[in-house]
Amino acid sequence: MIKREYYLNRVIHHMWNGKVKVITGIHRCGKSVLLFDLFYEYLLSQGVHEEHVIKIELDQRRYYKFRNPITLCEYVESLVAEKKNEKFYLFIDEIQLTTKVIDKENVGIEVTIYDMLNELRAYKNLDVYVTGSNSKGLSSDIATEFRGRATQIHIFPLSFDEFYSHAGGDERKALDTYMLFGGMPRLLALTDEKDLLSPDKDTFMQDAVQLPLKGCAVSVCHATNLKSCGLFCISSIVARISFSVGISIIPTAVKFTESQAASI
Repeated sequence: MIKREYYLNRVIHHMWNGKVKVITGIHRCGKSVLLFDLFYEYLLSQGVHEEHVIKIELDQRRYYKFRNPITLCEYVESLVAEKKNEKFYLFIDEIQLTTKVIDKENVGIEVTIYDMLNELRAYKNLDVYVTGSNSKGLSSDIATEFRGRATQIHIFPLSFDEFYSHAGGDERKALDTYMLFGGMPRLLALTDEKDLLSPDKDTFMQDAVQLPLKGCAVSVCHATNLKSCGLFCISSIVARISFSVGISIIPTAVKFTESQAASI
């Protein structure tokens, strides 16, 4: 695991500042690892007990019920409200998956996760941290609905220093790979060039191009709408061009095979 010290130190710096810490960034750039692994390990090293770190991962089925912000808030309050002399940390992953609900106990007011986070923020023995994807407009929500009540920590994919500290080996070769494919953390786990370039499997190219737009995409082989077709075309072209860096490309050569065209 890469120790992303710059971002970890930023999270540590903002501990117990009275605001909700919101970790944002593009899809799969390392937000969850920063919070649920690196910062969690830091807390344990400082003597924080595991039971004082409340983890809620909204993309996991066992936590689906907490996509209802009222249910989430009531659950957290049940853990911390009666223990005012103990400090707790709340981690919520993929906050953009929460829904808006109607609060029937309060004349049918519409409640969002921001309302509930603001309520939880009032507990002096609770420090709140959440992660979310920029693709869902989270950054703009922070600037509007959560203005003044949140600290945003925006993270980026790996720098070359971070990439090379883990990849090692020939520095020039590592730089070529980094310049070609970028610094997405998952790149370090892939050694087969086919995994890096293939647009139609669970690969690096899918992570970089398809998954951020998965609301528009389905299986390439069973594309049923225009957005899916467009996504397949874009990812295929990106793969072809990436593989051809440094050599001349004839525009008409960037085309689909008969089998590819038949799948659209």
